Amino acid sequence: MGHRAKARSALLKRLTPNTIRHHLSSKKTATTIATPLQHERRRQIRGLLTLAAIILLFSVLRAGVHQLFHPGWWRLW
Repeated sequence: MGHRAKARSALLKRLTPNTIRHHLSSKKTATTIATPLQHERRRQIRGLLTLAAIILLFSVLRAGVHQLFHPGWWRLW
């Protein structure tokens, strides 16, 4: 057995059912609190990226695609 396996088995021997139950319940509470915050953060990021894409598209269309991208602009050599 490796060092981590020995440490894990020693920890499991020390834990009683009450401490295991407490550990699992506290872990569950932490994840239930973090989940709505993570969803809110993802919605904010998705909204900001959508807004940036809309502004970029509007700017390109307002300036004129042919003025920004001249014929043959992709041929660099």
